[in-house]
Amino acid sequence: MYDILIKNGKIVDGSGGAPYVADVAVKDGKIVKIGEIREDAEKVIDAAGRIVTPGFIDMHSHADLTVCLYPDAENLLGQGVTTVFTGHCGMGMAPVGEYWTGMFEDTKAMQLVIPHDLASWFPGAYPCLDSPTMRRAFKERFGVEMDWTSFGDYREKLKSTGVGVNMNMLVGHSQVRISALGPDFKRPATQAEIDHMKADIAEAMEHGACGMSFGLDYDASNYAEDDEMYQLAEVVKSYGGIVAAHCQMRNERRGVKMEQHMLYGARELMELGLKVGVPVHISHICGGYNGCFGDQHMFDAGAERLLQLIDEYRAKGVRVTWDVLTIPVRAFYYFPQLASVLIYYISAAGGNKAFSEKLRSPGFRFYIAEKLKNKERIVFPRWNDSVEVTECKNSAYIGKSIRTLAEERGVSSEEMMVQILHEDIETCASYPLAPGLMETRVYENRPEASIGLDNCAFNYDYEGALPDMPADRSTPVSYCGMIKFLESQRDKPIEQTIRKLSGNAADNMRLRDRGYIRENMAADILVIDCENLRSNENLIDPRQRPDGFDYVIVNGRIAVDHGTHTHVRSGELL
Repeated sequence: MYDILIKNGKIVDGSGGAPYVADVAVKDGKIVKIGEIREDAEKVIDAAGRIVTPGFIDMHSHADLTVCLYPDAENLLGQGVTTVFTGHCGMGMAPVGEYWTGMFEDTKAMQLVIPHDLASWFPGAYPCLDSPTMRRAFKERFGVEMDWTSFGDYREKLKSTGVGVNMNMLVGHSQVRISALGPDFKRPATQAEIDHMKADIAEAMEHGACGMSFGLDYDASNYAEDDEMYQLAEVVKSYGGIVAAHCQMRNERRGVKMEQHMLYGARELMELGLKVGVPVHISHICGGYNGCFGDQHMFDAGAERLLQLIDEYRAKGVRVTWDVLTIPVRAFYYFPQLASVLIYYISAAGGNKAFSEKLRSPGFRFYIAEKLKNKERIVFPRWNDSVEVTECKNSAYIGKSIRTLAEERGVSSEEMMVQILHEDIETCASYPLAPGLMETRVYENRPEASIGLDNCAFNYDYEGALPDMPADRSTPVSYCGMIKFLESQRDKPIEQTIRKLSGNAADNMRLRDRGYIRENMAADILVIDCENLRSNENLIDPRQRPDGFDYVIVNGRIAVDHGTHTHVRSGELL
């Protein structure tokens, strides 16, 4: 008897081949038979009128940063993601040496020690904290013991709690570098420190890492010299791993500002691949030319040139893969409340309530308007480009941009912003997309494309903000990005779209046993009701469950049943 039998579904198998109708039998976590099946099963699913696909693979995930806090990963499973490729941008939760540098969600713990207005909001510029203090703050903030030291320890932590999705994990260079250099990382590493890093990377590879990642426009990676990078890549090569990095490799090097030119960054990574002989992966590929943001034609031209450059290095023998972020992706940079632009000032004031009280003063409103005008410690310097009010006590503001409202009233945008918050500190707004994330159809249309969300693992009750601070509920894409991609591809054959969400990603990661609906493959399977597939995107409260997934199956166990999460945590650490 089979564990699960899926009957009468239209199979879109992840290869790009034409869909076909067949039954799928699952036993002991594997797909054991495809065809016309008459045997019985513990669970029979009638998939008539549905498509049956491999589970989606998120090729640019930071789920490793939060899965120890939200192991059920409801936001990922709810949109059909069954496997995540994690550890990108040089970030990671291990190793933990004498010091710790903030990554993402962990900074909510750091803020218990380092005042919010003294710590940068964006990834890559957080201060270091000694690890004993960080461990205490982590437990106080999240109620979870930060009781690991090595990469292997962290994987054991995840194994002990169980995880909802499969995880293919890179080890991040920044945390490795902090472990070796401590807070004095703004310099080249000594050979002894490089040897320390090499040992940490070897330990990670021996305990299941599939490679390492650089985030060379972030601390502490951006101070690495070529010799350091190449020596570390040699270790990865010796274990048969891959090296991933941003397309925009670094903004700064040895304290000298560099032009953020995507072609330069991609070439830097591919030169490493050529000289070391290691496979390389370009994370969230972007337009190739600098200064093209806002000009779709130039963005597309730059993308075409970057793809040409990739082909040139492939011709030289470099194994190069890449992923592209689904649009509209806001990565981590999305907060539903307008006040988030001024979060440093709100924190310094003591919270939303105290800040709102101070806004009663015309002098304080003038002061804040001047800070906005000068872009001093403003979280979203581009807030005036296209921020639109989505919810406010004053209904006359809703649906209009701050710039439009300012023009209607004959005041500056900065004065208008402050006036809105004076009236309602909880006003919600929709922010522009992250810089550079324009329409990426040039990449999405390539047959080799694979798709990433650039986000973390959460549950639907996630609230990341500290008390009395602007709301932080992650981004819409972290709950429905894969469905938004599916919706954007309705004019394309479904088999091509599913291939980009499954088979291509599995091939990029060199996974041999998943990414396809085939016999003897892992049973990561989706049963999708395409007619009722809805993203339910919500810009005010992103934490919405999509519609249309009858079943999400991970390693042969039902993880989501018609929107209900079973919390079986049947994911594996690959």
